Parts: sequence; C-alpha cells; structure tokens
Amino acid sequence: MSGARTPVWVEVVGWIGASLVLGAYVARSLGNLPDELVYQGMNAIGSLGILIVASKKRAWQPAVLNLIWLVISAWCALRLVAA
Repeated sequence: MSGARTPVWVEVVGWIGASLVLGAYVARSLGNLPDELVYQGMNAIGSLGILIVASKKRAWQPAVLNLIWLVISAWCALRLVAA
C-alpha cells in the first residue's frame, strides 16, 4: 500500500461492525438474544461494516468472508420476515 491512511469514519464503521458481530454471537450463545431476526440483523449490519473497512484496506480475505456472511445473514433475515 502507498502509505495512505484509512479515513477515521471507515475505521469507526469497521469497529462498530466487529462489535455487532461479536455482540450477536456472545448474546446468542449466552441465551440473551432469543429474537432470531435481531441476531441476523446484527450479523448482517456488522459484516457490512467489516466488509467496508476490509475492502478499503484491500484485505480481500476478510472482505470475501464478510460478503458471504452478509449474504447469508440477509437471506436468513428475509426468510424470517417472509414467514
């Protein structure tokens, strides 16, 4: 990379995304998040945040992982809403 700094807003979006994904996992694992739609929503929004920062930094492995995570979470959320 050419030494260009990542904008602060991108870093903030990435940290919020990571916090949402981790928070969803911890809350669901401890039984504190019984609502499946909230869980999928937190995962979708969180993975989008990580996808943004990973793409901006050209870190393609986490970008692809979080793109897949986003698609799965969004698909599951849409299925829940449609049910």
